[in-house]
Amino acid sequence: MKKISILIFVLLFFITSFKPSVDCGCDYLGKAAHKRQQIKNRLPVNSVEPTHLLISDILKMQISKSEKDEIKADPNKAIIKENEIVSITGYAWVIKLSAEDCDIHIELSETNDRAASRVIAEVPNTKEYCNLHAKILSDLVTKYHLHKKKEYHFDKTDNGGEPIKIKVTGFLFWDSGHPTNKSHGSDKVGSVWEVHPVFKLNWK
Repeated sequence: MKKISILIFVLLFFITSFKPSVDCGCDYLGKAAHKRQQIKNRLPVNSVEPTHLLISDILKMQISKSEKDEIKADPNKAIIKENEIVSITGYAWVIKLSAEDCDIHIELSETNDRAASRVIAEVPNTKEYCNLHAKILSDLVTKYHLHKKKEYHFDKTDNGGEPIKIKVTGFLFWDSGHPTNKSHGSDKVGSVWEVHPVFKLNWK
């Protein structure tokens, strides 16, 4: 009986003291109540040749009522457009760790103009993306000699106010948590369509 009591105590100790490992070193993963998490955090696909789009192509993209109805009926099922792997090249004005879910949030414009409309690209904060997550943040320090921090605003003072040109590859994603582009990043963001998840980033 004593042995059983000890065993129960040990098991309870491990159960109560166990804390799930935190992805990518961020201690606030999972607190954000974001919609469509399964689509946002799809696994990377590196074996498919992406479709090359201009940022202006994404800014012009619409979504039909029937597509919105599909998403409403099953938020964790991709609509046809969201199965497309794309690459875009643009100027990054913001690169930051989101304070909500620790995804890497990037705002890109097609031209080197701080007033130009932008689209969002995001790298998830999940184990499949941790290497890319870490490399992006490390490269900003080692390649561009920037101070290590969680938010870089190249449309302000970081990097002398000059954007960094990059190419990202990932899935198209309609972020239905934002009915319009308002409150969707900065006021320069011009679309609810994103590249998310990003599974490849090249500095240009």
